[in-house]
Amino acid sequence: MKRRFFTISFVVVSTLQLFAQDDILSEEDFNLANESYQKATELFYAKDFQKALPLIRLAIRINEGNSDYWSLRSSTHAALKQLDSALISIARADELEPNQSDYLLVYGNVLFRSKEYTRAAKKYSEALAHQKTSEIPINEGHVFFNRGSCWLRFGKVWGGEN
Repeated sequence: MKRRFFTISFVVVSTLQLFAQDDILSEEDFNLANESYQKATELFYAKDFQKALPLIRLAIRINEGNSDYWSLRSSTHAALKQLDSALISIARADELEPNQSDYLLVYGNVLFRSKEYTRAAKKYSEALAHQKTSEIPINEGHVFFNRGSCWLRFGKVWGGEN
C-alpha cells in the first residue's frame, strides 16, 4: 500500500513541474509564478494595472512558456495604452499556443486600438474560425461587432466571410 501511495504522490508532484526554456521548474517556482499570475489577474480586474504589471512580469520571468501569462501581460499593457508592448506580448502568447480564439480576440483588440483595422479584422475572423477548437469560448457577438467596426473604419460594408 505504501508503494502505491508513493507512486501516486510522485506522479502528482511530477505534474507540477513545468518546462521553462531548458530548465524544469521546481514546485516552489511553479507556485510562485502561479500566485503572481493570480494576483496580477485580480489587480487587472480591479483596474489596478500599474500594480498588476510587475507581478505578471515576475510570472513570465519564472515561466516564459506560459501563454496565459503573456496574454494577461498584453491586456495589461493595452489598458496602460502601451500598445507596442501589448502587441509583442500577444504575439508571444499566439506563438506559444496558436489558434486559441481568446488570444486571437485579444490580438484583434490590440490591433484595433493601434488603428490597424485590416489586421484586426483578420484576427477577429481567425478567432471565429478557431472557436470550435479553442479551450476557452468567446462571445461571438462581441467578435462580430468588433470585426464590423473594423470594416466600417476601412470602408468595407460587407466582408463576405463569417
